[in-house]
Amino acid sequence: MGGVMSNVLRESVVLGACAILLGLVGCASTDNPTPPEESATEDTPSGPWAQTCTKVSFDSDTGKLCANCGPAETCATCSNRAYASFSDSLSCVTPNDSINGQCTVTQYDASTGHICGTCGALLTSSCATCADGEFELCADGLVCKGSCPTGSWQGSCSFGSYDATSRKLCASCKDHDGTPEVTTCATCSNNQFENCGGGLFCPADCPTGDWTAACTFRSYDPSAHTLCAQCDSDPDGISLKTCATCSDDAFYSTEFGATNLVECSIPNNDPVNKQCAITEYDDTTGKVCSLCGSTSEPVCLTCPSKEYELCKGEVVCKGGCPGGNWQTTCIEPVFDGSGNKLCASCYGVEGLNQGKPQSCATCPGFEFDNCGGTLTCSDACPGGTWWTLTPPQGGTGCNYVSYDPGTKKLCAQCQNPTTFQMGSTECVTCAGNEFANCAGTLKCSDDCG
Repeated sequence: MGGVMSNVLRESVVLGACAILLGLVGCASTDNPTPPEESATEDTPSGPWAQTCTKVSFDSDTGKLCANCGPAETCATCSNRAYASFSDSLSCVTPNDSINGQCTVTQYDASTGHICGTCGALLTSSCATCADGEFELCADGLVCKGSCPTGSWQGSCSFGSYDATSRKLCASCKDHDGTPEVTTCATCSNNQFENCGGGLFCPADCPTGDWTAACTFRSYDPSAHTLCAQCDSDPDGISLKTCATCSDDAFYSTEFGATNLVECSIPNNDPVNKQCAITEYDDTTGKVCSLCGSTSEPVCLTCPSKEYELCKGEVVCKGGCPGGNWQTTCIEPVFDGSGNKLCASCYGVEGLNQGKPQSCATCPGFEFDNCGGTLTCSDACPGGTWWTLTPPQGGTGCNYVSYDPGTKKLCAQCQNPTTFQMGSTECVTCAGNEFANCAGTLKCSDDCG
């Protein structure tokens, strides 16, 4: 009993002392009561990142850590709170060691399977979300394991993005010079892709021909069979984007002036293919558009036979080249075989009649002559010595102004053979339809002594 009282007394003294000291130093209970609830412990970033990086900030709720690992501050958001330093950047540590060793992983969420990072020498940025959490590298891009698109594209293209559901791949591919081009995309049901002149294509859709050897892809419309490409130029030339429409989807490159163009090829017709740039060819209708010689705009014609030939350096339907002497001293012809009409610029006494418009003639016999610097039907050019054709650039005598075959009246300007001066326009009517330049004056041949 005495021991119990002693203990009670001792506790009373202690309680009394606590009462006196209350508010000053506090008291410790002698019965070991349950401690108050502690706050949740803050997550600590794990991994080897601290060996080379200096922490700047850490958000334990999101797992975002920012640190200085090199010249600049970098951040990574990692659901597993595991970090490392890679290429002077902060990176998440993933379960895939091959990715850890080749990529800076800026986002990694183990619960959703989402990952983002930059990989490879070109620091290609990409993201992927894989339900099984399994990833792999695909041309320096992050994709779900087993979904990397196949084909030759990987050897010359840089990964942009990939949708495994739609099988749509976007990538930047190198052209024939090895220069990376803009990003292009393709959707291929067989999951196979290839680099086609700097553009991404399904293998079966890449336009055929040798155009990729000198041209870089710009655009292609398979429904219209139209390819646009930029081709190499001579050192002093200007490289321009050109387009061609080829019904057989076979495209080539050709030199035209100081530059190269993308073009079609007419089957089994090397003479035309070598001398002209075929900008359009339809093997169904026989339509051909071409740039030849000094032509600045394509000239088009349709030949149902699908057979063509060159006529004075221009493409015409086979058998449609006009006859007569016009070919030796006339240039820049424009043909209309269906109407037997020909237009051309012809050389006269003083050379090319540049002050005169291009002359035209419609001749049922399809025979044309240079008649005093003007294109006429061969049987409509007045006779005599008033005009002497001297190929390849014109003639001597008089320049044609007008002629009325009904009245046999010729108007012309004649050159004085001594002074070489051109006279004014003179008109003469000769019953015999024979005219002469008499010392710079237009006369009937019988009247010229």
